Amino acid sequence: MTEVFQAFVPRKIELDDEAKTLIPAEDAANSAPQFSDPDIQRWLPPVLDGSFVPQTHQTVFVAQSGQQAPAATPEHDFESLKEQAYQEAFAQGLAEGEAQAKAILAEQCQRLQMAMTALREPQSVIDAQLQEELLQMTVALAKQLLRAELSIQPERLKSMIEKSIKQLPVLNKECQIYLNPNDLEVMNEVCAGSESEAAQKPDGWQFIADASLGQGGYRIHSGDSTLDDSIETRLAGLLDSLMNEDQ
Repeated sequence: MTEVFQAFVPRKIELDDEAKTLIPAEDAANSAPQFSDPDIQRWLPPVLDGSFVPQTHQTVFVAQSGQQAPAATPEHDFESLKEQAYQEAFAQGLAEGEAQAKAILAEQCQRLQMAMTALREPQSVIDAQLQEELLQMTVALAKQLLRAELSIQPERLKSMIEKSIKQLPVLNKECQIYLNPNDLEVMNEVCAGSESEAAQKPDGWQFIADASLGQGGYRIHSGDSTLDDSIETRLAGLLDSLMNEDQ
């Protein structure tokens, strides 16, 4: 490769006679720079023999205070908005989940509190409720059994009425006997269809229909005495006696 640069060799310029006359010798000597300071040296050009390597200069831009940062690209704005929307949705979902969990927990606590309150109720209240439920069940069962028995032996109702009349404090031949309409028809058929004196209706008995009475039950009025022998009354008395025996 041919070297482009060649070593610089200073030349000595000779002044001709005419130039010497224009510049005095003493002025020419004084025109050369004189350096008395030892730190100051005369600059000499480098020797260009191929060993000189020029330095590579890099331009470094330093952000000065007060200068604005380069504007964000559209892709950067989209990612920022996407991340912000995700964070907001996550926070909203978390808040809604916590609220729903608190509502469910409050409902479960309320149910548990109600159950604990029920367990703390006095034993007498529980006994009263149990007695009432047992009475209703017993009455329903007794009605079914008595209705079945009277359908098979209708004369049984007449025997029951006679026993109740004998329990009255004052015996009186005049008695008003209130019966269920169905039982009233049965009693009339029994008394009318029997040829036996014992099976016939005694003198002074008056049968009166009362729809408020259940089948198998009756109510007797004789003078100032009243006897309620309905099924509900009979079973309630029986149940009370059983409860008193257990205590």
